[in-house]
Amino acid sequence: MPFQAGRNPTSNIAMKKTLMASAIAAIGVAWLGASWHAGKKIEQGLQVAVQNISHALQENVLLKPSFVITQYERGLFSSQATLAFKLPQRCGPSQEIVLNEKISHGPFPWPLLKQGKFTPALASSQAVL
Repeated sequence: MPFQAGRNPTSNIAMKKTLMASAIAAIGVAWLGASWHAGKKIEQGLQVAVQNISHALQENVLLKPSFVITQYERGLFSSQATLAFKLPQRCGPSQEIVLNEKISHGPFPWPLLKQGKFTPALASSQAVL
């Protein structure tokens, strides 16, 4: 582009860099907000699911076991949950099965991205007994 009076070619480059940096920052803020929102939705959904499972177990199983969330730590990109399936003491010594759950928040959970899956998802979860 030929030089035009009143225009500084270096200011165009600086403006393009500023626009690019602003776009990258906006995408980063949007990703953080979406991940935080997904984490909030996951926590609420997990609480409802565990309550429904526990209620169904109480109504339909003779030993009346319970299923509860014993710990939940929500982070920005992932959460840790500890769930317990408990048998009551009337069956002998109280027994429980503990699940440790690592939940990666969406919109693009890191474990799925590592597998080459680029479809948006609310979460990716891995449970360990």
